[in-house]
Amino acid sequence: MSRDDRRQRTTLKLKKRQRLMAMLGLQGGCVYEKHREKIGRSIGYMRTGNVSHFVSTKPRRKTRSRDRYGRVFTPPARDAVRLDSMNDQLAQEDGDE
Repeated sequence: MSRDDRRQRTTLKLKKRQRLMAMLGLQGGCVYEKHREKIGRSIGYMRTGNVSHFVSTKPRRKTRSRDRYGRVFTPPARDAVRLDSMNDQLAQEDGDE
C-alpha cells in the first residue's frame, strides 16, 4: 500500500467520523471533557481509537430486565440504514473529487 493510499484512507475515515460526530454528537460527561477539547482543536486527534470513545453512539441508559443475561443495547434497524446511506454518500463524494 502506497503512502498516497494511506492518506486517502485516513481522510475518508476522518470524514466518516466527523459526519458521525455531527449526526450523533460528542460523548458526554466530565471524563470525556479533555477529548472534546482536543477534537475541537484538531479532528486528526480522532483518527485512531474507537469511535464510540469520542462520539455518542450508544443511548445513555436503558432499563434492563433482571431475567436477561448479557448486553441490553441492540441498535434499531433505522440506525444501520442511516449509517449505510452515510457511507454511500462519502463514497460518492470521494469519487467526484
